[in-house]
Amino acid sequence: MGRKERRVDELVSEVRWHHDFDDEPVDLFSEIGDDDYEVRKVDVYRDGHMEWADATHETATIELGQAPTPAPEEIDADAEFTAVRIEVAEFETMWSAAREHGADIDLG
Repeated sequence: MGRKERRVDELVSEVRWHHDFDDEPVDLFSEIGDDDYEVRKVDVYRDGHMEWADATHETATIELGQAPTPAPEEIDADAEFTAVRIEVAEFETMWSAAREHGADIDLG
């Protein structure tokens, strides 16, 4: 299933989750490894708070995916989700913000 010769911007993704739940994230940012598994992840909630996970940090509400990350076309096939191409710098900005502010700070 692994992807071959990916561009750098294919190593990061944003998925928008279209729903009305207050206690679930609406934006899911991921850094994807060569094996298609998440390496780092940031979830952003409707109220602006952020949570993060990597190989050494997870919480009761966020952890790295246990399965390979689907291709953007597969994600877009489900109307509940929209895959968005982002630049590595945007992921790094979200990662830094989540790490700096933590899960309990309202950024909104």
